Amino acid sequence: GAADYIVAATQAVDGYGEHTLANGNVALIQHSGAVNSKQYGTNGTSDDGPKIKAAAASVGSIILDGDVRIETSVIINSPLTLRGTTDHKIVPALGLAGGKVLDLITDDIDFEGILMDGAGETFTPATGNTYGIYAGDAVTVYKNHRYVNNRLRNLSLSDGLTGTSNSKVNHGIYVIDVDEVEITHNKIHTTSGAAIFLEDIDKLQCDFNACTDNGWYPIHVDGGVTNFSIDDNTIICNLPAGAFYGGGIDLMNQHIPVHARSKNGTVNNNHFEGVFSYGAIIRAFSCESVEIHGNTGDNLSSGTWSAGGGDVTIIRLDTRGTVAGSGNGPVKNMSVKDNVFTKPVTAGETSGVYVSNQWQVARVPATGITVKDNKMLKNSAGDGFTGGYSFHGNEGGIEDLWIEDNYADTELGNTSPVNGAIGFVATNAQGSITGVKEGGNTIVDLGTPAASYQVGLSIGAYVDEFFNTKINTLDNFYYSVRTFTNSGPTLEYINNIHAPTVGMSELLLAVTPSKYRDLGQARTTTQLTDNSDSINAQGKYEGKRVFNTTANKPLYATGSAAGSTWNDAVGALSVTPV
Repeated sequence: GAADYIVAATQAVDGYGEHTLANGNVALIQHSGAVNSKQYGTNGTSDDGPKIKAAAASVGSIILDGDVRIETSVIINSPLTLRGTTDHKIVPALGLAGGKVLDLITDDIDFEGILMDGAGETFTPATGNTYGIYAGDAVTVYKNHRYVNNRLRNLSLSDGLTGTSNSKVNHGIYVIDVDEVEITHNKIHTTSGAAIFLEDIDKLQCDFNACTDNGWYPIHVDGGVTNFSIDDNTIICNLPAGAFYGGGIDLMNQHIPVHARSKNGTVNNNHFEGVFSYGAIIRAFSCESVEIHGNTGDNLSSGTWSAGGGDVTIIRLDTRGTVAGSGNGPVKNMSVKDNVFTKPVTAGETSGVYVSNQWQVARVPATGITVKDNKMLKNSAGDGFTGGYSFHGNEGGIEDLWIEDNYADTELGNTSPVNGAIGFVATNAQGSITGVKEGGNTIVDLGTPAASYQVGLSIGAYVDEFFNTKINTLDNFYYSVRTFTNSGPTLEYINNIHAPTVGMSELLLAVTPSKYRDLGQARTTTQLTDNSDSINAQGKYEGKRVFNTTANKPLYATGSAAGSTWNDAVGALSVTPV
């Protein structure tokens, strides 16, 4: 490309922007802070990688002009500002070798407006992955990287295998051991691997990106990411196999090798559509102090890579591990709030929010978990979730749960390890769930109640210190409330139970007597007199307590029939239902 030069005495030159003249002098390119890539000889037909590297080393600021073809990895080890244009692209032509198209081992990277497009290129390496942009070296901690308004697409490396065996893939943006990172407003389309892969970063902003048709988790946190936001991204997958390895946004916190726990972050206001195959659409393992708020999803389905015939979970909190004792620690101080998703189309199971604590050999409980104001809605075909909100202590335990004001449309199945539309259970006493505050939830089952596993609120074995905080609405279940052996709930405000067609409203089965207290419910005299009111028609038993708000005193049922009288504490007749 055209450029201005000055002639200088003999010195080392790069052969691209700097040239040796016939008389032994050298011509040095002149610039005002940035160079055009063509001034360093890029042509888009031969390997332009060394030319880009030379310009980066000499000038540090490049404006891409025309297509740039990269056939060997470009290693950048000094600060670089790179600007792209709408019509010109980087062609990642690494071919059979694989590797890193742009390999950034430095502080102070600023990429904006770049288009990297691998359409028509051959990506079939025998070993290893390929990366569009790779930042960091996993040794030195770099800082201050900015990737804004870039487009990466058609990065389709594959090892030629199919399904879960396809482990040699092409990731879009991969950042490891870089602090103060901004990845915003990028569009990453059609990658065989992750769109954005993140590892060991402090101060991350990963917002407003559009990730489409990514074969692996579109946004993946491998571990060690702190003080982060992963907000306002749009994730869509139209691949028949679905997004694999962790779903849409994956906070994995890998345990082999062990990463530091990711913490102090947000996963807020992201939107999901399309096909998801494995793990959960949002997955948060072994992390702490993370908000998962305001996310939405619709037009969802399961892909052909799914385990269990197409199981899909919307939001999953758990311990990262693979065998007992290998876990990377349970979640802590997590908030799941104001998320709204429709039920995925699949023949398998679908869960709304699932919290568990696997891979523990001793009691190491997950603690401080809030699940509040979420909505899991039936899809356009009228199908509901097979599980709404499920909590499994496994053998590690869960403590301090607040489950309140959630909604779900369900069609309960009988294969989940946690029974009930809202369900709690643990494997043994070591894994017990304690300190549960639950109330104000509305669950509507869309099926026909016909079996005992169709339970609205299920308080399973080894669930202790369970408190109903306010009224639940539980509609159309075989058992609206059911407790199991070795559970210890305190039940209050479990009214507003509607239309069970078979079974009963409450089955309090084998509750440890010393732990169970029914704190009763409140009614006016008019309601107590009405034998069709749920206080009389459902779950009535001798000794059941109710507080008469008209007379301002507690009353006790003399029997289980709807017409059994309510007497006061001294046995005087107070109200007779008719």
